[in-house]
Amino acid sequence: MKDRIVLKNTGNTPELWSALESNTAKWRVSGDIFFNQSSMTQGQENELHFEFVK
Repeated sequence: MKDRIVLKNTGNTPELWSALESNTAKWRVSGDIFFNQSSMTQGQENELHFEFVK
């Protein structure tokens, strides 16, 4: 989640850009994170589901 993504208006979706510009867009980002803890006793793989909604 450290990467920056820049959206470019190609003109194909004027409704989307109008909603973004007027701050009326509703969006959701969701995904799964997999990680291992570094401790010898807690070394199993862990999974976390996340969801951001505006």
